[in-house]
Amino acid sequence: MDMKPSFFIVGAPRCGTTTLSRCLKNHPAICFSKPKEPHYFSKLDRHVSSEIIQAEYVEKYFSHTKVHHQAMGEGSPSYLYSPSGLQAILAFNPGAKFIVMVRNPVESVYSFHYRLVYLMQEDQRDFQKAWDLQEARAQGQHIPRLCHNSAMLQYGEVGQYGKYLEQLFEIAGPEKCKVVVFDDLKKSVLVTYKDVLTFLGLEYDGRTKFSHKMASRTYRFHWLNRMIWHPPTSIKYIRAQLEKSDLKKKKSLGHILLLKLKRLNDIKRSPPPMSCHMRNVLRESFSDDIDRLGRLLNRDLSHWKTEEALPRP
Repeated sequence: MDMKPSFFIVGAPRCGTTTLSRCLKNHPAICFSKPKEPHYFSKLDRHVSSEIIQAEYVEKYFSHTKVHHQAMGEGSPSYLYSPSGLQAILAFNPGAKFIVMVRNPVESVYSFHYRLVYLMQEDQRDFQKAWDLQEARAQGQHIPRLCHNSAMLQYGEVGQYGKYLEQLFEIAGPEKCKVVVFDDLKKSVLVTYKDVLTFLGLEYDGRTKFSHKMASRTYRFHWLNRMIWHPPTSIKYIRAQLEKSDLKKKKSLGHILLLKLKRLNDIKRSPPPMSCHMRNVLRESFSDDIDRLGRLLNRDLSHWKTEEALPRP
C-alpha cells in the first residue's frame, strides 16, 4: 500500500461525527478506517518514521483499501485536542485535510457525559456532580477505574470548540479545514454531504438516503456491558482467536457474537432533561468560546446561549 489517509474527521464528540462518517464510508471512492476511531496519532508519545506509521497504522486500519479508492479517511475526535497528534498527521501527510464538526456545547457536553456513562468510562451518572468533580479530577482524584483518558472528563474543556478550532487553524491552516455546524447537518444531511465531498475533491455519488444517526443508549445489565466494553484478558484472547479463524469472512464469529450481545443489552434512551440551573451554568461557562467560534466561522451563534433543549442524537 502506498496510499496515505487524506482526510481526518477530528471531532468534536457528539457533534455528528458518526453520521458523517457513515455517509462517507459508503461512498464508492472512499476507504474509511476500520474501526472508525483508531486514535493512533493522539497516542503517539514520540517521533516515529513514516515506515513505522505505514506498518502500525495504515496497513492495520486500512487493509481493505482497493485500487478504485481515491481517498482514505478516519474519524478520531481526540485529534482535535491533540496538537502533537495534528502535527504528526501533517508530518506523515502534508496534504491531509481536516473536518471539524461543532455543536452548541451546552447540548453536546451533556450528551457526551451520557455517552461516557454508557461506555463505563464515567462512573458519576449525575451530570452536575460530574461537572463539579472536574477540578478534583484534573488533580488525578476520583478518576473512574475504567476510564482510559481522564482528559475527556474535563467537560468544560471538551466543549471549547472555538479554542481548539483556532489551534487547528494555526497548525494546519484554515484552507485545509472544513467546519460543519451540527445545525446544518440536522437541517439537511444531503446538502452537508455534498459540501464535504466538494471539499475533499470527490464527485457526488447520487445517494439521497442515509442511515439514521446514532441514538443515545443505556444498558440493561452492568456486568454484561462491562464485559462488552472492558472484557477481561481471557475474553479478549478468545475473541481474537475467533477473529483469526474467520479472516476470510466479512464478519467473524467473534464480531457477530459481540453485536448480538450489544443488541441484547442496549436500550435506546435519551438523557433526562437538563435542569435550568445546569443549563445556565453551561451557558455562562461556554459564552466567551461560543463568541470566539462565531468569529472564526464569521457566523452568528449567539442563539446557542439562549435556545432551549434540542432533540438529542
